[in-house]
Amino acid sequence: MVQAIHRSHPAVTDRWGYYFRILTEQRLPTDPIPQIDFSCTLGLAAPEKFNAQKQLQQGMRVIDHYIGGWSSLLRLIDWCAFALGVASEPPDLPEKCQETLYRSFDFGPLLLSPHDHFGDLLEERHGGGWNPNAFYPTPDTVVQAMTAILFPDAGAGGVDTRQLKVCEPCVGTGRMLLWASNYSLRLYGQDIDATVLKVCLINGALYAPWLVWPIPEAYFENEPEAEVVSVNLRPRKHAFALDLVLPRKHVFAGETPTAQVNYDRRRQGKLFD
Repeated sequence: MVQAIHRSHPAVTDRWGYYFRILTEQRLPTDPIPQIDFSCTLGLAAPEKFNAQKQLQQGMRVIDHYIGGWSSLLRLIDWCAFALGVASEPPDLPEKCQETLYRSFDFGPLLLSPHDHFGDLLEERHGGGWNPNAFYPTPDTVVQAMTAILFPDAGAGGVDTRQLKVCEPCVGTGRMLLWASNYSLRLYGQDIDATVLKVCLINGALYAPWLVWPIPEAYFENEPEAEVVSVNLRPRKHAFALDLVLPRKHVFAGETPTAQVNYDRRRQGKLFD
């Protein structure tokens, strides 16, 4: 459904169409990556974001109706990850609840308003004090400025930034990689928090499919001389102590449309190698 909306709705930037062209032609196209502005703000000037947040709130109300408790946001993240094919384990929800979600939940408002919506909700949830993994998403204005600094030569002097590798060692919900997806087709990240990794992959499936299903290396041409190494200037403490914190069952990945991803190559807690 997400792929179909990308390719048919005039108001949705067709990232999936661009991605499928690369897989079909087995090379990078001559035209640049379709650009997306992820910095929408909530208010009367941004009704699309309001509709997206409203859709997420409605999904949480459905879950609350069937199971109650305080875990509706986490359960909705699990359901969305499974529905989009970025998680292999089905959500722990009653069958009737899942059926209601499949009949009523619409990803359209999220596609019409590209943004880290789940990241905003998680930030609000952690604002009450419970934040065990120190999740503090970087504001979009700062992320936008950082990506502009990292890619100063984009589109100038024959520099093809699409081949540059971008690594975010504390990827969180993928906000920095979303902005970097306007420049690069080779995105990498890791985190110690299984929930934010799910959200990162959900965001990738919605807005930047090469973040979730990497483009084969053979499709890239000459390796650029310089690569973007990191987009996090101040990594969190213990960001790399992953072996005991995040077991293999918390590594979420899907399948590419053309080939099975090699799960054995992935280290614990990493989205990709």
